[in-house]
Amino acid sequence: MIYTIDAKATNALERINNLLDQSSSLISLEERQELRVCADRYSVIIRGDVPQSIEALRTGNYNFAYEGASDAAAEAMSCEEGFSRVGKSPISEINIAVHDVSVVAASINKIIISS
Repeated sequence: MIYTIDAKATNALERINNLLDQSSSLISLEERQELRVCADRYSVIIRGDVPQSIEALRTGNYNFAYEGASDAAAEAMSCEEGFSRVGKSPISEINIAVHDVSVVAASINKIIISS
């Protein structure tokens, strides 16, 4: 599941970068700013949360794996919520997918922790 988070977050970052590369006439300044914030959030998931979770799983530290997956879910939702100030998010589907996969991964770790 952690690798799925990585794949979906990488896909999200690619989509964000593609949107940012589009003509500014297609995206408002406010949307561009939110997309940049989201790019930072997805970079945190890819460079921080995912590696932390993978290493934690390798060492049997399921609490850290849980935290990494939970953080990824929070980052994805923060990205989505950021668009509430500027209108509809152009990446809602991706944000929701990353959030949901991250919640499932965190839940699996929570079950392991409580067992």
